[in-house]
Amino acid sequence: MRIETAPRIDRCVALRRAVFVEELGVPDSVEFPGDEDGAIHLLALDGTVAVGTARVVIDGAVAKIGHLCVLPDKRSRGTGRALVRAAVAAARRAGATTVTLTALRDATALYAGEGFVPVGAPFEAAGLPHQRMERRW
Repeated sequence: MRIETAPRIDRCVALRRAVFVEELGVPDSVEFPGDEDGAIHLLALDGTVAVGTARVVIDGAVAKIGHLCVLPDKRSRGTGRALVRAAVAAARRAGATTVTLTALRDATALYAGEGFVPVGAPFEAAGLPHQRMERRW
């Protein structure tokens, strides 16, 4: 579901804090760079419980998916895949022809299954192994 109200965006931020900051040790300054306002926020719910989130930033014909996460006990149930699909659909609706992302290395198979291909060499960011990926249409 696309989120546009502050209380629901706060739920997205809380999920990102739980997964990226608390679980993975990403610094607040990296996870929350202060550019939330222009993003499309997506929220995955299990009933009324927020279990996953992602955001999409549109820059002309390029969209960037970022900050996609799912709570640990809700992983491997299709939530991440549903968020990727919703993010790609939002990018298409916004007129993007390319979607990029920076995947944690252990999540590259998820994105590859949705048509993303690796770009460049793997690298480290915030102390974690990453791979840049993109999808064009």
